[in-house]
Amino acid sequence: MEILGNEPPQRFFSPRRPPRPPRWLMVLAPAVALLGVAWMTVTDPALDVAESASRPAARPSPSPSPTPTGPPRLLRGTDDGSPTGLRLLIGDTLYDVDTRTSRTVRGLPTRRTLSWATAVGDDAVIATNAGGDAIEDIRVYVLRPGEDQVRLLFKGGFPTPAADGVWIKRWYSEARCELRKLGLDGRRLTRPRPVDCSVEVFAQTPLGFVGWQNQPDGNTDGSILVDPRDFSVLRRSHGQFTVVGRTLFTVERNRLYADEPGRPRRSLGRLPAAPDAMLPQVKGSPDGSRLAFEFDRAPSDGGYQNMDFWVYERASRRWLHMPSTPVSVQLKTSDWAWTDDGRIVVAGVFDGVGVRLAVWRPGERDIEVRRLGSPPEGSGGLVPLKDGGGAGPTIP
Repeated sequence: MEILGNEPPQRFFSPRRPPRPPRWLMVLAPAVALLGVAWMTVTDPALDVAESASRPAARPSPSPSPTPTGPPRLLRGTDDGSPTGLRLLIGDTLYDVDTRTSRTVRGLPTRRTLSWATAVGDDAVIATNAGGDAIEDIRVYVLRPGEDQVRLLFKGGFPTPAADGVWIKRWYSEARCELRKLGLDGRRLTRPRPVDCSVEVFAQTPLGFVGWQNQPDGNTDGSILVDPRDFSVLRRSHGQFTVVGRTLFTVERNRLYADEPGRPRRSLGRLPAAPDAMLPQVKGSPDGSRLAFEFDRAPSDGGYQNMDFWVYERASRRWLHMPSTPVSVQLKTSDWAWTDDGRIVVAGVFDGVGVRLAVWRPGERDIEVRRLGSPPEGSGGLVPLKDGGGAGPTIP
């Protein structure tokens, strides 16, 4: 079952690069990837990083076997009916996992080709494409905890989550762009400031904006860390940046590195699984103690697509492997997130079993698998909610 058939190919729940998404979706790319970051106001975004010999890294767990071209790897887990306490927003739909009920968020345009959600503090922000592919067609809404009615925040711009609102990128021409910050109540928190149109930022962190820079040929060249005071580029890497607290993690050349202000760069060893066509998606846990890595497998020889999950424990420097992974899944129809209590939730269309939600607390031997129902076409972005509220029709 294919939920989203838009081109160019991209993830249903959380579009990411490469390939480059349409221009109006630029900063909607890996935005959910930093759901677990502790957002803070940047007081000193400069990184004082010195290269030095690092201490030996802990030996990672054995790498999984290569992606099979035979039968799919089916999702397997337990379902004892115990409460999960999970309420999720997926695109424009609210789900209560335990009661197996859902309802559509009210107040969104009836004519739209995409509804994409992300968390901003306790609230959720939903961006929609109101029927076209121009920047002017973008509408951004706020959903408060426990409510199912959204409020329009702004039109015609890109949202980037911050601790107290969202940054908006506005395009006036190919050579003139601006960033400004809005509170979720619509107040303007900063004046508009010029920004290089080729710079795309998708998260504000304690160390600066994390994003990438588009090249003249339309491709990207790794990650950048951007100073929010003047939007200058502080750091570049051919790899991938993830910020947790005040630590900058870099995935580069199949290794994991950690940079902290005033400390030498540390190598944390090789990744437990080699990236396929794309670098892994990395998200920090809410308490900052763990990093979750999701590796995509999209073989070119016609084999099944797979996703594989590993968790890195910062204190012990151990790698934990999620049970039942790698698992065959339609990559366009999947997304995942950390919950506030330290669980990982994965939603998607899994080969052989259909639409399911997998729930795992790192360290446990089994995962929970729940029937989720099919999200409506053209919606994406998985956000665990503080309070889903209410009830709706039973999920079929």
